[in-house]
Amino acid sequence: MEESTDTCTEVPVSLRRAEQRRRRQWRQMCCDAFTEKGNFALIVVVLVCVTAVILRLALPEHPNEKWCRVGTVETIVCYVLSFGLFGFAGGFTNWLAIIMLFYRIPLLYGSGVIPNHHREIGQSVKQIILDYIFDSDFINKYIMDKLSEVATTSDVPEKINTLLASEEVDIVVDEQLAKLSNLPEGQLLGAVGIKPSALKPMVKPFVLGMGAEVAPLLLEHASRPGKVIKIDRFRDELDTYMSHRVAMMDERHTTELLERIIRPHLGWLIVWGTVFGSIVGVISQAANVAPEY
Repeated sequence: MEESTDTCTEVPVSLRRAEQRRRRQWRQMCCDAFTEKGNFALIVVVLVCVTAVILRLALPEHPNEKWCRVGTVETIVCYVLSFGLFGFAGGFTNWLAIIMLFYRIPLLYGSGVIPNHHREIGQSVKQIILDYIFDSDFINKYIMDKLSEVATTSDVPEKINTLLASEEVDIVVDEQLAKLSNLPEGQLLGAVGIKPSALKPMVKPFVLGMGAEVAPLLLEHASRPGKVIKIDRFRDELDTYMSHRVAMMDERHTTELLERIIRPHLGWLIVWGTVFGSIVGVISQAANVAPEY
């Protein structure tokens, strides 16, 4: 009975969270619809079109003359209407092209470029990351630079001596001498009246003296990235991991990933589509090749 009660209480909580998440997404979409530069440009040209259409309908007709050439007001209205219509056509075309990148649209063949080719896109992104971000020569140079920086900015011999003189190393020496007493060599020393623990004053200076000898060897060893890390093996492991990760990503994940990366920067395509479309509209009206309104 308790399990069924818990299940009944968990379902509404998950539903409430999903509903809250949908509401947040909807509010964000509504906010982006008015604040995103591409959408804002489309809204501006639509308002221009609506204003021009209202003025066109409010002004009287002139059946025997070209309406756009009747007077100054009519001419201005025609220019404004061409500005808005051509600008909307240019911006809307680019907006639709952006939508077709990320989503399949019924009856529009070729839409949904990213969902339709998410496998190829994932493999291409993986290969680009391996070839350009995790390039073998770059990794080698980067590791060598970092190791050289560490070698020049930190006193390695002093740090090694500090470590060898620490209590932790004392404990290790004591443990090793205690183990020696159980070995045949330790028993031989005990037979001649020497306890292994009595060797510590002789062993400790020997251990401390190793610091000055080990430090140059350690720096020389670290200056070769191939000895610190196997670059080829690292790239092979990274390739395997990324291939596995790409295989797990479905078209929804791939589309969401690329949309988050490039969608915020595509608004300028819509803006410039409206700008150039509006310019073409004004030029067409001035050249008397625009349609009669």
